[in-house]
Amino acid sequence: MTDSELLAERIKHEKEMREALAEEVEKALGIQATETARRLHELNEAHKRAADDRSMFMAKDAFEVFAKDYRDKHAVIVDALSRQAGLDERSRRNWAAAVVFVTVVINIIALLFAFDKLAAR
Repeated sequence: MTDSELLAERIKHEKEMREALAEEVEKALGIQATETARRLHELNEAHKRAADDRSMFMAKDAFEVFAKDYRDKHAVIVDALSRQAGLDERSRRNWAAAVVFVTVVINIIALLFAFDKLAAR
C-alpha cells in the first residue's frame, strides 16, 4: 500500500468513526430529549395536582376571619335561643300557674253550688 492509499484508508476510517460518533450522539440526544420531556410532563402533572390540592384549602388568615365570624354568629344564635328557651320556660310556668288558678276557682264554684243545693234541701 502506498502512502496515498494508506492516507485515503485512514481518512475513510476516520470519516466512518466520526459518522458513527455523530449517530451515537444524535441517538443520545434523542434519548435525553425524550427523558427530559417525560420528566417535564411528570413535573407539570405534580404541579397541577398540588395546585388542585391547594385550591381545596383556604389560607390561614382567611380561615381565621371565617372562624371568628362563625364564632360570633354562633354566640348570637346561642344567646337568642337561650333567651327564647328562658321565655318559653317562663311562659310554661305562667300557663301552669294560670291553669292551677282556674282549676281552683272552678272547684270553689262547684263547692259553692254543692253547698247551696245542700242548704236548699
